[in-house]
Amino acid sequence: MKSNKQTTLDNLKQAYKENSNLTLGRFSLQAYNDLKRRYNEEPAERWERLSPEVVKRFDHLRSLLIRAEQIERQHDLNKVKESENIAIKIERHRYAPELNKAHYIRVVNKTAVPLQTIPAPQCITIDEALNKLTGTQLKNLCLYV
Repeated sequence: MKSNKQTTLDNLKQAYKENSNLTLGRFSLQAYNDLKRRYNEEPAERWERLSPEVVKRFDHLRSLLIRAEQIERQHDLNKVKESENIAIKIERHRYAPELNKAHYIRVVNKTAVPLQTIPAPQCITIDEALNKLTGTQLKNLCLYV
């Protein structure tokens, strides 16, 4: 009989192989490797505490999709942060931080062209403002990178 850990790794591999071309996107291999590494690092006692029914019912495709989306978001955030074409300015209000705004500006030949102004309540730093962006807002900014 297989251990819970081996069953999980086999199910993860099967979910990756069956759906890698269809739904997972370009970060699927990295997501698969991350999850496999995380499962291998778990101590044996934690695997023994799980019931075999839970291991069999776990949705590995969903976990792959979630991890692939996280990796893609981090990739897009890094692209925007490292871009020389986009400048980000935070408009901060000392006594009303709920009115803070993030101004995203496209820089073309040393000329500033405003792209978007997005509310960034309670955000003080550029990193906080970037982390508050929705997926669509982030993808729109990536078009200008």
